[in-house]
Amino acid sequence: MHRASAVILSFRRIGNLPQILGSLLGLEWVEDIIVWHNARTLLKRWQLGGVAEASERVSIINCPENKYTWGRFLACRACENRRILIQDDDVLVMNWAEIAEAWEPESIAAGMREGHLAQDWRYHWGEAHEVLLGWGSVVDARMVDCIFKPYIEKYGHDEVLTRKADRIFSILHGHQHATLKSRFVQLPGANRDGVALYTLPDHERLTNEARRRALGLLGIEYHG
Repeated sequence: MHRASAVILSFRRIGNLPQILGSLLGLEWVEDIIVWHNARTLLKRWQLGGVAEASERVSIINCPENKYTWGRFLACRACENRRILIQDDDVLVMNWAEIAEAWEPESIAAGMREGHLAQDWRYHWGEAHEVLLGWGSVVDARMVDCIFKPYIEKYGHDEVLTRKADRIFSILHGHQHATLKSRFVQLPGANRDGVALYTLPDHERLTNEARRRALGLLGIEYHG
């Protein structure tokens, strides 16, 4: 297995981090792990659990404001390897090796929930393909800045980017990604208290705007 880095996007589910980090640290081919913490309250090393706290492979980046999904791409800049494992803080991914094997450079391998995977055809517009990253995905670190460059040049670092970065990033690749079923355990705190972005009232509006903008940059008209 080729070496990799890993990024965990953290918000209010700090209690899940020791279990997630313990799982990732069990993968010998994961050389460094970045925990991007999207909250004003500082995340400290003692909160990561004994094994993770003592490991030199784990680093914390505390962000003073919530950067939402954009935070995971900012964290990618601190990673040591080209191949980056990405996940949210509410799942324990059980098939990382399978997802990593499906990855090809300059693309995304996305472990998806069964329901989303069954309707994958809904997320294609010609060569453009939208996937989400939180259930265990692998991205190419070299693609992050170049993929987002045309969006940022036109729209800047706005709310659509910070909230819907996964969708924009995957669409702007302009080709099919590898999708497979993520085998995961749901951890405490999932979808509660409006933490999950899809529970927020402006979710659909921002999702449709992200699609319209990303597809527009590819010369594809979106009818959402």
